[in-house]
Amino acid sequence: MTGEDQGSALESGTLRLWVADPDALLAGSSVERAAEGLSAEERARMQSLRFAANRREFVVAHLLVRQALSHAAGLAPEAWRFRVNDYGKPAVEPACGVRFNLSHRKGLAVCLVAQGVEVGVDVEAVERGAEILAITEQICSPQELVQLAQLREDEQRSRALTLWTLKEAYSKARGLGLSLALQKISFVWSDEEGVGLVDASLAGAHERWRFCVIDYSGHRIALVTEPLAEPKLELWELGSLEEPPTRRRLSPVPEWFPFAAVSR
Repeated sequence: MTGEDQGSALESGTLRLWVADPDALLAGSSVERAAEGLSAEERARMQSLRFAANRREFVVAHLLVRQALSHAAGLAPEAWRFRVNDYGKPAVEPACGVRFNLSHRKGLAVCLVAQGVEVGVDVEAVERGAEILAITEQICSPQELVQLAQLREDEQRSRALTLWTLKEAYSKARGLGLSLALQKISFVWSDEEGVGLVDASLAGAHERWRFCVIDYSGHRIALVTEPLAEPKLELWELGSLEEPPTRRRLSPVPEWFPFAAVSR
């Protein structure tokens, strides 16, 4: 990947995926000092976390959100205010048309930003594939379990990781979080049609969602969106709090599923 350090206002149909390594972003700065860029409510939530690593991840993820939103809409990072729905999904307050979602795990924080469409994102370390494979009966539909059983062991680990991140991102895009029964959602692989989504809790409305999966820095990232047309995805890396972000080239370019353009 090569870098570019110029940006522009976020256009409809464009998604921006922001990434940050907590260790790199906080190099030379304490968590408490970095947290000064957050709101009082965010700082209180950060302080309530028991482990130092979790506090670091929280601070980096929420600083990343503020930088990503400012890059899209021009407001100063510290000026953004947020609300959450009944299931915990955050949104800009007051609404300005920009939507976002965030996720963070050890080693990586991610934020997906869009204009006028709901989005969801989830990230997991690739090394967690075996751990997630061990709980697939709790999170996968019967159809997904049948397809998993047909794969080699290494493929099963990779598929389980992909299924988990897709389901998490999809639940977040719908704004339902953990209330959505994961076993009623199926991401089904087909040689002819790629990957399809079946949601037993909906009657056709799930057809508007598009999704893709990318690997970045030892992590798998799932993205879900409800675009009007083929999404244009940009990758932005925040490497320092003192330096501007860098745009990275996506290679290979991710493939969005379902294949056909979806209208709402």
